[in-house]
Amino acid sequence: MTTMRPLFHEIFLFLFLLLSFASASGVGSQRLATPQEEQEETINHLKQIAYSNPGSPASIDAWRQILSEDIDPKNLEAHVMLGWMLMATPPHQEEGIRLLENSFNEEKVSPTIDYNLPQTYIIAATIGRYRSQMHEYHKARKFTKIALELSKVHDNNDGGDLCIQMQLANMYDWFPNSTQAADDAITSMLSYSDKILSQDGNNDISWPVKDAEIAQMFPGASNDPYVHCSLMPFYLSFYYRADVALMSSNNYEMARRGWPKLNTTAKFVKTYDEEEEHPCINRKIRLAFISGVLTEGHSNSESFKGVLSRLDRNIFEVTYVFLAEQGDTRIADFTKEHAADRRFVWTKTPGDVGNGAWTTKWGNKIASWKMDIIFYFDLTMSTFARRLGMQRLAPVQVNSIGHPITSGHDRSVVQYYISWAAAELPLEESQAHYTEELKLMPSDIVYMYYDKRVLDGEISRMDKMPFGGLTRSDLGVPLKNHFYLCMQKPFKFHPEVDTLFCGIMTKDPDGWLVLHQEVSPDNQEVFEKRLK
Repeated sequence: MTTMRPLFHEIFLFLFLLLSFASASGVGSQRLATPQEEQEETINHLKQIAYSNPGSPASIDAWRQILSEDIDPKNLEAHVMLGWMLMATPPHQEEGIRLLENSFNEEKVSPTIDYNLPQTYIIAATIGRYRSQMHEYHKARKFTKIALELSKVHDNNDGGDLCIQMQLANMYDWFPNSTQAADDAITSMLSYSDKILSQDGNNDISWPVKDAEIAQMFPGASNDPYVHCSLMPFYLSFYYRADVALMSSNNYEMARRGWPKLNTTAKFVKTYDEEEEHPCINRKIRLAFISGVLTEGHSNSESFKGVLSRLDRNIFEVTYVFLAEQGDTRIADFTKEHAADRRFVWTKTPGDVGNGAWTTKWGNKIASWKMDIIFYFDLTMSTFARRLGMQRLAPVQVNSIGHPITSGHDRSVVQYYISWAAAELPLEESQAHYTEELKLMPSDIVYMYYDKRVLDGEISRMDKMPFGGLTRSDLGVPLKNHFYLCMQKPFKFHPEVDTLFCGIMTKDPDGWLVLHQEVSPDNQEVFEKRLK
């Protein structure tokens, strides 16, 4: 979910619908006011300030005063209004979301928010999507489910809002507290995806997501409704107990039906498919490499650069396309080693806002190049690449081990997945984990080339920082003890790995286990409890 913008027209709509919570202004002047009446008068005065210029510092301060301990800390109207305004301001989003969450909690507000108000559905959906972005599964699922139930009533639709259904169908438990919890998350996702994909009993029906409606209704959705509704399957790679091919395929199927404009095939590719024979060409093979993480130092750039730099340019005409989704537009240096290679760095533009299928414009550009092969590094790491890969833009399209999981795309669109035999089960078993046809590099060769990551003077090539003076004491562990280091991010550890960690500690009482700290305090707590 992108940064939320102030939606003051929605705030004014809230004012109209929340009038039932407002106290009558003014008190009698012929007698002394009671303490309760004095409190009501203070609240009404502060509300007049707050409503006179919604979103201003004075308005925010007035709502904060109402919620102070000596006035009315359980005031529902102040929780909703202040929460909505802060939620639209990046530095204060977390505080705003917590205030909105409080409006559903009878221990925090009195009365709780009215479920009959259509805005309650929007508030619940906003909380759910924010918590999803923060990888806080239980809160995300709780409020997204509330939003789905409310949407059935307000949209007069037995299934509920399609966008919210898609969120639940793609919502992984990013930090499951047990193996059972991880399995339960997969079961829940499959339940929602099955319902969506079986609508009207037609397994190939499309039901376009209404981008304009989604963008107007949900804060944060306007930048890219696809990103708002269709959560990425990146985390599926850590759920090895699941049917990864089915899960990824479901994600693809929901996306292609929700945004049918992505189901395109270049005209020259259609002609190629119609031809019965394909004679050998007397020119170089046009080969495009496309990635959403083609930056200097990224693990994918490091993995592929040795092979790609050594491709015979007498055989291949090479084009690199970097889809810069994360802000860094500096393409990896290895792409500049051959002067004849073409390089493109593409970013989203203001004209692409509000359109979930906007990547088709890039598809049209690539189609004009008439590539023979398109090689994707990572179709499950970038929402840009994932959508681009749904379009058939070359006769042969390939996915690979930039992210070790199937794209889920239909084999008529992405035909092959290239992996390394040493990293796979026997072919007849491993093929079941891919929607693409699996092609394996021989296990007795190493496909990556070694490139020193340490510069003279014990300086890291990656961040140019010296590390030669670091000792065990810098890690906070006793100098004489054994220690076991694993610097993968904790969210990559399935709960079954905990047994391995704890087993090592049991067998080595003098050992110290040094792991990466999790960003989210809530998820860090889950991780620590799992290891205890």
